[in-house]
Amino acid sequence: MKKDDESRRAFLIGAAVGAAATITLVPDAIAQTHDQDGVATTSADAAAHGHGAGHGAFFNDDDAATVAAFAERLMPGAPGKPGATEAGVLNYIDLALAGAYADQQDFYRRGLAALEAYCRAAHGKPFAQLAAAQQDDVIAALEQDRPSNFTWP
Repeated sequence: MKKDDESRRAFLIGAAVGAAATITLVPDAIAQTHDQDGVATTSADAAAHGHGAGHGAFFNDDDAATVAAFAERLMPGAPGKPGATEAGVLNYIDLALAGAYADQQDFYRRGLAALEAYCRAAHGKPFAQLAAAQQDDVIAALEQDRPSNFTWP
């Protein structure tokens, strides 16, 4: 292997490890919620006091579960390859919607509400609680614009 190829590979591996560490550590450091008095606290503080526990910077628990499940179906893990969960896709989307893409928050909220309504009507459960095969069927139906009772945001 050429020395340039080894250097490039080492750089890419280092960048991937650094990105994974950042994705893992940053959300607790910068995610904030507000307590009942409107005082900003970190998500760790909120969890310790029992309010907002498990919430991200933008998503609530239910929305986070839906986005995580949806992303994992689109980008599943494989032996030696991370899936959406391991890659921190939920944290990335959550922080992006809390920051640079805040103008898309309403679109995401309406889209997630429409997805949940469709899944409950068609399968009696929210998307995150469906079996993997059912989740794949829902995604395929959306891709093919088949659901007649799905309202796009």
